[in-house]
Amino acid sequence: ADLFRNGEQQQQITMRYGVLLYGIYGDGESADSCTVVGAEYLATVLARAAGSVHLPRALREAGGPLLLHVSDPPSSLYPLVGRLLDALRPAWLLLTGDLADELKLELYPALRHRYAARLAHLREVLLPRLSAAPRGGEPGQGLRLLVCAGNHDDALLVRSLFPEGLVVADSLRFRAGGLDCAASHWAARAEETGADYLFYGHDLSRPSGEEGRRRYLNGVSSINVVALGSGEVFHLPYPAGTDAKRLLRPKIGL
Repeated sequence: ADLFRNGEQQQQITMRYGVLLYGIYGDGESADSCTVVGAEYLATVLARAAGSVHLPRALREAGGPLLLHVSDPPSSLYPLVGRLLDALRPAWLLLTGDLADELKLELYPALRHRYAARLAHLREVLLPRLSAAPRGGEPGQGLRLLVCAGNHDDALLVRSLFPEGLVVADSLRFRAGGLDCAASHWAARAEETGADYLFYGHDLSRPSGEEGRRRYLNGVSSINVVALGSGEVFHLPYPAGTDAKRLLRPKIGL
């Protein structure tokens, strides 16, 4: 079953299983709240197993523009990125490097022709969606694409294939909605900017979390979505097997 595309059917199925989860784990909370939590958890598990992503109700109902952050994707993830763009209609798409992560270009530069073919496929996925009107966005404004190249990227090639976006080889500080954001392939370089919302990838050494006013958003451990009006962050687990397709289990930052 395509759980991602049929959210209504997914909700009906998972609500039934949520009742079962409440019967097993209920601890005196209201049946409704436990059922919803159980349903969301089960929906996430089922979606991951099906090679997809579950969009929680709170995210589906979030108002205003969104920022979608993905890092270190294997090329097998590109179709899912396209479906996420269709479903969420974000105002921003942020990619923080290693855009075809199964090809370790820094280690194997002879694979550049295969890397170029993978990026051409990514362009095919993104191009028709760059002009789509984002939800909660300004009239006439399309999707804003930001790319921070990683150690396994060819930044010049990325720039040539994505002239519609902003491609940087190091770090970038920017404002998205009213939020002070920074992005880099590397957590430390994003942190050096002094911004409040830090987006990065590369490895798991700096996990997602909060420290004071700062939000650390690791795009290797999850797909991250930020509601730009409220600043609320949603972490969407990658489909099962993503790390294996990155050729690292777990990813250790090569």
